[in-house]
Amino acid sequence: MQDLDLAVSPLSDVLLEEENIVKEDDSISKLPKLMRSVIRKPNWSSYDKMLHKSPWCSALCGSTGACIMCNTTVKDGDLHIAWYHDGKPNIFGPGLHNLCCLWSEHRTISAASNHIEHGPVFIITVPQGMLGYGVEKGVPVLLSPGRHKIESYEFIWERNIDLKETQIKIGEWTLVRVDFGRVGVATLAGKMSILRPGLHMFEPPDVFLRFVNTRLQILQLPQCVQESSDYVPLVVRANISYFVKDPLKLIQRVQNQQAAQVITEVSSAAIAAIIRSSTLGDMAIASKVDEAGNQIEGETFHEKLHTKFMAQVGKQLLVMTGIEVSNINIEQLRIKDKDLAALISAQAVKISELEAQHKTLKKEGEVKRQQAEIEKDVAEEQAEADYIVTVKRAEAAKLKTLCEAEANAKSIQLRNDAEIEAFIQRSIAEAEHAERMDTSSLHQELALVKARMDPQVKALNGMKEIAYIPHLPAIVQQPGGIFSTVKELVPEIKY
Repeated sequence: MQDLDLAVSPLSDVLLEEENIVKEDDSISKLPKLMRSVIRKPNWSSYDKMLHKSPWCSALCGSTGACIMCNTTVKDGDLHIAWYHDGKPNIFGPGLHNLCCLWSEHRTISAASNHIEHGPVFIITVPQGMLGYGVEKGVPVLLSPGRHKIESYEFIWERNIDLKETQIKIGEWTLVRVDFGRVGVATLAGKMSILRPGLHMFEPPDVFLRFVNTRLQILQLPQCVQESSDYVPLVVRANISYFVKDPLKLIQRVQNQQAAQVITEVSSAAIAAIIRSSTLGDMAIASKVDEAGNQIEGETFHEKLHTKFMAQVGKQLLVMTGIEVSNINIEQLRIKDKDLAALISAQAVKISELEAQHKTLKKEGEVKRQQAEIEKDVAEEQAEADYIVTVKRAEAAKLKTLCEAEANAKSIQLRNDAEIEAFIQRSIAEAEHAERMDTSSLHQELALVKARMDPQVKALNGMKEIAYIPHLPAIVQQPGGIFSTVKELVPEIKY
C-alpha cells in the first residue's frame, strides 16, 4: 500500500524544482537587497517526501477486522486532508489510505491548487513573474516562484504579488517601479526627492508620494466665447502642448495632481487677453510668402497669438511651476453671430475676387517684364557674341602679322649669319693670301697692284658708264695740257 502513495515521479519533481530555482534566481537578482534578504526558495521535492502516510491498520480496529471499512482512495491529481485524533493535521497524496475512526474531517482537494492550507501546514505554488507574500512573527516572508511547503503555527499567508505592478505594498515596505517617461516623488528622511527610472524600495519613515509624467502631453482647453477689441463675440477652442521639465519644482509649487488645472486657468486668461486686444481685421490677416516659401508680408493671428502667448505664459509657467509649454494650437476661431459671419463671408468673397483680378494683372505684368528681360538678355548675348567674333578676328590678324614678322626676322637672321660666315671665310682667305704674298715676289707685286687699284675701284663704285681715254695721262703731263697737239702727245705716230 505504501507504493501507491507515489503519484508523481521523484525525478520529475527534482527537475521541476531545479528549473524553478534557475528562473527564480534570474528574476530575484533584479530586486532590491532588502527584499532578497527575506526571500525563501522553493523546498518542494516529491509527494512521497513532502506528504504524510497513513498507517495500514491501527491498534483499535486491527482486532475487529473493520480496517477494510476505513479505506480511502485518493485519485491522481487530488490530495486528501484529515485531522488525527491527537490534533495533528495530515495531507495524503494519491493512493489507497486506511483512515480509521481515529481520523476526522476528511476532505479531498485538487493538487493543482496554488494555495493549500490545512491548519499550520501550507502548500503554496508561486507562478513565474510573481512573489508569494506572507508574514511570520511580524516579519515579511517572500516566496520565490515554485512550490513551497511551510509548517508553522505563526505563518500567515497574504497573497501572490505581481512584479509587473508599479507600486507594491509589502507590509510596511513599498516597492516602486518607475518606468521610462516619468519620475517618482518621495520623501527621504523628510526631504523631497525625485526617483529616476528603476526599482526603488521604501521603508518607514521614508514615504513614496506619486508619479509625475515627463512625456509631452496635450491639454484640451475648454471652449469659450471671447470678444475682440471691436466687440465681436468669437468662439475659441484651443489646446496646449507641454511637458514637465522640473518635476521637483512642480511638486513644491503645485498641489497634488493640479498641474492641468493651473495650465488651463493661466492659458485661458492669456488667450482671452490677446483676443480682447485684437480686432477682427487683425485676425483675418493672412501672411504672404514668395516662391521660395519665405514670408514677405503680413503675419497671421495664430502666429501673433503664439508669439505673445509663449512670451507671457510660457516663460511664467516654466519659472513658477517647472512646466515648459512647447506649442499652443488654435483649433477653432469663429464668429458666434451667424448673420454677421455670413455678411463678412460675402464681403470676403468679393475681396477675394478683387485680389484674384489684381493677382492676374500682376501676373501678366510679370510675364511681360520677363519677356522684355529675355529679349534684353538675347540682345546682350548677341552683342557679346559679335564682340567676341571681332576680337577673335583681330587676334588672328595680329597673330598672322606676328608670324610673318617672325619669319622675316628669321630670314634676315639667316642672311646675316650667311654674311658673317662669308666675311669670316673671306677674312680667312685674305689672311692666307697675305701669308702667301709675304712668301713670293709675285704675290708682293700683286699686292702692290691691288693696293693701287682698290682706291680706284672704290672711286668708281656706283658709276654706270666709264670712258677710257688712253692718251689722257699724257695730255695732263704735257706742258700744254689739253691744248697740246696730237703729235706732241703721241710722237710715235707718223703723219
